[in-house]
Amino acid sequence: MVDKIEVARALSRALAVDLLTRIRKGAEHLKEPPVLAVVRSSGDAAASYAASREKSAREAGIRVVSREFPEGGGADAAGRFLRELSADPGIDAVLVETPLAAGIDESKLRSALDPAKDAEGLSPANYGRLFSARSWAEVEEGAFPAPPTALSIAALARACGVGIKGLSALVVGRSNSVGKPAARLLSLLDATVTLAHSKTRDLPLLCSRAELLVACVGRPECIEAAWVKKGAVVIDAGVHAAGARLVGDVQASAADRAAFMTPVPGGVGPLTTAYLLNNVLRLARGRDRSAA
Repeated sequence: MVDKIEVARALSRALAVDLLTRIRKGAEHLKEPPVLAVVRSSGDAAASYAASREKSAREAGIRVVSREFPEGGGADAAGRFLRELSADPGIDAVLVETPLAAGIDESKLRSALDPAKDAEGLSPANYGRLFSARSWAEVEEGAFPAPPTALSIAALARACGVGIKGLSALVVGRSNSVGKPAARLLSLLDATVTLAHSKTRDLPLLCSRAELLVACVGRPECIEAAWVKKGAVVIDAGVHAAGARLVGDVQASAADRAAFMTPVPGGVGPLTTAYLLNNVLRLARGRDRSAA
């Protein structure tokens, strides 16, 4: 089990390092370093992840600035704040951290963000472009930002050594930020994709038939090891605190059955950060900040 996990960890690390290196080289050709504004709705965001993200950003030549929604202003004030931030010429991209404060509708808030500054690809315009794309080439060309975790899942599926074309893939989780876009990207890569969720009937049976299993349901170890098909590829995008350790959506012992399984932590996460920063670079380029 340890060997499989370490192979997956090393692959994720190598993909992230390669992408961050390319981002740094791209940033060097801009007149000014790209600037990412991270908007927090409260002070209880995961400090360790924020520190890791900012470290990766520095290494990639991207500046991160922190902003906070106005206190007590509600949804209207939050929307105005995002529109003002979108209009700031010194900001290239905006990341809105979740969960949002009570009473703020995430979908409405995303609508207030300029698609040209949408670091996560979750504004209605960018999300629609992903689901109307006709080929993987449209995603690779970077004409629009796509959700970073979904990009990370697709990259790991492509790189793990199992051909995706025609593969039976099951995505467990239907969130707008991970499950749905991951299913879309895998479909663009010609996998045969089923999108399931926590209320799906016969979920163990579906899991047992999947050659590629993507877990992003958001419940700790809810997918049992016995459900995993022998020789399957398992990409676990969940991360949950369990006492002093972190666990994913899939029981770690499933690695005994899988041919390839990403670890938690150290699997999808580092590569997700790299794809977020790659979106920032692409958005900065799109704003005509290229070198003279």
